[in-house]
Amino acid sequence: MQESNIMTNSKTSSLKLITKVYIWSVVMEPLYYFILAPQYITGIGANFARIFQFIVIASLCLKLFSSKRARIPSFLNPLNKIITYYFIFAVLAGFLGLYTGSYSFNIDFSTQVAGNSIIADFIRGHSFRPFFEYFIAFYYFAYFVVLARYVLTTKEAIDYFFKLSIIALLACFCVGFLDLLLQLLFKYEGFPRHFSDGRTVGFRFHGIAGEPRDAFSYLMLSLGVLTLRDIWEEKKKLTLFWIILIITATMLTQSFSGILGVAFFSILVVIYYLPTTSTRNKILFFSIALLVFLVIFINTLLSDRLMRYYYEFFWLYSLLEAGPLTEIDWASRCNFPNINDCDRLVAVFKGQMPNIYPVWHLWEEIKEFSFLHLFIGNGLGSTSVINNYYMHSNGLENPHAGIIRSIYETGVIGTLLFIAAFLTPIKKMYMNNNVNSKLILFMLLMLGMYFAHRSAIPYIFLGIAIVVLKNKSITSRSNS
Repeated sequence: MQESNIMTNSKTSSLKLITKVYIWSVVMEPLYYFILAPQYITGIGANFARIFQFIVIASLCLKLFSSKRARIPSFLNPLNKIITYYFIFAVLAGFLGLYTGSYSFNIDFSTQVAGNSIIADFIRGHSFRPFFEYFIAFYYFAYFVVLARYVLTTKEAIDYFFKLSIIALLACFCVGFLDLLLQLLFKYEGFPRHFSDGRTVGFRFHGIAGEPRDAFSYLMLSLGVLTLRDIWEEKKKLTLFWIILIITATMLTQSFSGILGVAFFSILVVIYYLPTTSTRNKILFFSIALLVFLVIFINTLLSDRLMRYYYEFFWLYSLLEAGPLTEIDWASRCNFPNINDCDRLVAVFKGQMPNIYPVWHLWEEIKEFSFLHLFIGNGLGSTSVINNYYMHSNGLENPHAGIIRSIYETGVIGTLLFIAAFLTPIKKMYMNNNVNSKLILFMLLMLGMYFAHRSAIPYIFLGIAIVVLKNKSITSRSNS
């Protein structure tokens, strides 16, 4: 897999099957409808994307063992250096967590997780899962970022990726809007979120992207992919129609995680982008931010679900002050006179407790003037351990929000390294001010979505962005 082969003539070369399978695996990764079996059976997400990834990895391993001139990418080159530092730091944070007892809270192992297979109990278990989290962190970057540079080496391959991405996006739009239309016209429960469970989510856009919060992240990734296609083809195909269509779909998801993602994106822009940009761009950003805030505010007022989050959030602090919650505590500590109000509180926040308990635990440490874990973290996989402790369970209880896991597991320092690992490669592969500024903004958008709801979208975007920039740079030098 020599990078010098990148100038292969796409008109005469045929796209290899392994390249197609890799592209299928990347395009289908954020399409969570295609989950074939739940995690309590397989232990990991079993979907078409994982099957394709297994085929790619198995094929490359066979090629690696049979090749006499195989090369392993350097983890200290300019594009991989920061992520290597992040992994080293995460390992050190893990040793710190092991030393301070972050992996050894008292957990009630007598509570069995109903329906779990033996494989799922092992993979998702308290003892093995932290090690597996380190593998997942390495795998995401290696597969979606590093491997993309060695597989997508021709114009034909990159064109095929963009073509397949547009087909997937159109399919998501068709299924999503048709689903909403049928719910309006008929007594129709809705299109299921996953193939494996058949559960519906009500009148909320999600298409084939899984849950509405998954759909929100996928739509933002699609906006970034359309921008990369314009850079690649040097055309303006991302028209106002596409932008309005995507924004409309995101609003119809009614996703609280999506709103948090936009908020995180705004914070990242203020920290990483505005200080180095022109006054004109600063004014433009604040104008757009004001418009987005108004849209989100109106959308929140019109959504009963989002308003419940707002009103009942302020009561949560007093609820947690009373100590860890059991099933009985949810009802007994509810001080609303109407039992229906208590039921709504449980429905809104009970599913969000894996995101809340790690923050609460850090807050309890800060009140005792202990800041070590805030800055260094507790090690990858430790959020599930602390959630097991507070939730009186022994299964996999990872937070949905990436920012919660990042702060609790690798601290503030590790989170800053994580952000730098995605921004540095784009800055290193400079093309021109307009393109690089645009890609930096979209990379911050992907990170904002990731911090609100953990997924592979920042890895996918970074991998394709590097491929596009590298090919454009080589083509430009060749023409010169």
